[in-house]
Amino acid sequence: MKNHLAPAFTALTLALASASPAQAFNPQPDPPGRWAMMGMVSDQTARLSVVALPVARGDTRPTSCTVTLNFLDNDGNKLAEAATLLLVPGKASFVDLKGSALRLPSRTDRAQFRADVSVLHNPPGFLPCEGVAATVEIFDDTGRTSLIVAHPQQH
Repeated sequence: MKNHLAPAFTALTLALASASPAQAFNPQPDPPGRWAMMGMVSDQTARLSVVALPVARGDTRPTSCTVTLNFLDNDGNKLAEAATLLLVPGKASFVDLKGSALRLPSRTDRAQFRADVSVLHNPPGFLPCEGVAATVEIFDDTGRTSLIVAHPQQH
């Protein structure tokens, strides 16, 4: 049995040695605060959550992150009133968009939307925002989650 496997291992070794490494790239990276389009039906809710990242420095002046959270349609129009929040490091907050508030023609029609997170300038006397991490979760009336999307840190 050993003699029959040796040629196969030799061929595999030669194939792997001559293979070039795979390369990948992101053809269109998202600008900070931008998300891809998502969809939900009338019995679902989209939750946009944000957290101010903790500060790792000895400065005792207060630091915070002022953010505006929006849900937008495919043309960039607001689907609900924007929320502007002042986040302290390590603390989180969220806003919801209920599918039932979008007045869809039927329970099975999908509303397309995207989340938008804008980090604003801090009030005078505050240190600059160290960054904000955000997620979008879509869940139904039973509490079952069907989608979670995390967005990298943004300044």
